[in-house]
Amino acid sequence: MQASRYPFIWILLLICEACSINQLQANCHLPMLTKPPQTVVALNQTSIENILRLDLQHHLLATAFLDDEIPVDLASKLDGIPEIAKLWPSREQILALKPELIYAGFPSAFTKSTLGTPKWWQAHNTEVLINPYSCQKTNKPLHWQDAWQDLDQLAQIFQVSHKAETLKQQAQALLPDITTTRKPKVLLLDVYSQQAQVGACCGGADLMIRLAGGINVGANLKGRWSNLSWEAVALQNPDIIVLATYQRTSTSTLEAKLNQHPLLSKMNAVKNQRIINIPFTATLASPRIIEGINDLNAMVKTWQ
Repeated sequence: MQASRYPFIWILLLICEACSINQLQANCHLPMLTKPPQTVVALNQTSIENILRLDLQHHLLATAFLDDEIPVDLASKLDGIPEIAKLWPSREQILALKPELIYAGFPSAFTKSTLGTPKWWQAHNTEVLINPYSCQKTNKPLHWQDAWQDLDQLAQIFQVSHKAETLKQQAQALLPDITTTRKPKVLLLDVYSQQAQVGACCGGADLMIRLAGGINVGANLKGRWSNLSWEAVALQNPDIIVLATYQRTSTSTLEAKLNQHPLLSKMNAVKNQRIINIPFTATLASPRIIEGINDLNAMVKTWQ
């Protein structure tokens, strides 16, 4: 097609392309930073851990909303850095710190009931960065590379991409070698939910299960997570159950339900006590997923 013969079509295509790019940036609130920010408030486990992985803790003013324990090899880097809230901090708490950047793991940090919009913060001289994975559509299963999007983006902003690449290579070397075609059915349950919220087709949980050598029983369900009835869970009859845990939530209620329910107690995973607790963060598409993969793979080997 020649542009001179179809000028209006080409103009329309260019406008549409620009719209889609702007829409992606608007959805993910990706700041166009011209230089690394000097001061950062990090919200959510994955964001906090990524800052520490890249040895950027000297930029941290404060953290908030930890789901799990910080891994031992990273925990000492948080010495002297305050945790200003167990969940979302208030807008006033962050304003008092005057950070150049708020780095969050989930878009839910920026709603009317939490911190307000990114535009509001930008008007107050604070940029916003959100994990790109968390605000993308989830209609396809993830790949190993997807777990590194957030770290790669952060490393690029702070001009330490070589560190991110080294971490990625080190983690890739730890991936288990899956040699058998006989794989167990694995069900991942979010213990924070009152319902049976299971790992579905297109999130970190599914990626973790596949790379650990299992078959995700929620692979036919849309999205990252999906709800099932407990009767439907029983019909799946998984060989292994993963409980995605949080440091502020006990697993005892869910474990009791699995062991005492007339249908759930008959599932292979429950009868054979193949139930494993894995931190929620290790089931997400983040660098820590290698921890979940290897822990689950150890259970898979006992099943084989």
